[in-house]
Amino acid sequence: VAADIAALLRARNPLLWIVTREESRAERFILEAAQAAQYEPRFWDCATGISGFNGEPQDRGTEAIDPGVAIATIRDSRQRQLWVLRDMHKFTADAFVLRGLRSLARTLPTAPRGKARAIIVLTPVNDVPPELAGHAVVVEIPLPDRAEIAALLDAAIAALPDDIREK
Repeated sequence: VAADIAALLRARNPLLWIVTREESRAERFILEAAQAAQYEPRFWDCATGISGFNGEPQDRGTEAIDPGVAIATIRDSRQRQLWVLRDMHKFTADAFVLRGLRSLARTLPTAPRGKARAIIVLTPVNDVPPELAGHAVVVEIPLPDRAEIAALLDAAIAALPDDIREK
C-alpha cells in the first residue's frame, strides 16, 4: 500500500482520497510513502489544527482548526509537503472548502518539483463529492493480510514478560 501511495505521489497526483477505518495503520503507510517520495508530512484535523505526525503543532498550529485556514496554508506553502487532512469529507458540504480543495487540485500539479504539495483526504467513507471526482484518486486500504496479522501477533507476544511468553 505504501509503495502504491508513493508511486501516486511521485506521479504528482495532487489529491488522494484514502478510504479506511484504520486511521493509525493508514498513517503508517502514508508516512512510509511520504519518506519514499521525499515529501514532508503535515497533518490536519478540526480538533488539533496543523501538526506533525507526533501531534506537535506546526505552521499555523491550532489557529488552523478551521478547514478554510488549513486550505489557505496549503495554498500559500512553498515547501515540498504532503498534507493529510483527517475527516475533511465532513467539511466538503461547505462551498468555500469544496472550492478551495478543487482549486488546489487544479493548481498543485503546476508547482515546481521542489515545492510540490499533495493532499490526502483520510476518511472512512468513499463518498467523493462530484466536484472533486475528476481530481481525486481513490485508494481503499485493504484489511491486513495473514502476514501482517502474524507480524502483529509476533510483536505482541515478544513484548510479553518471559514467563508469560513461554506459556
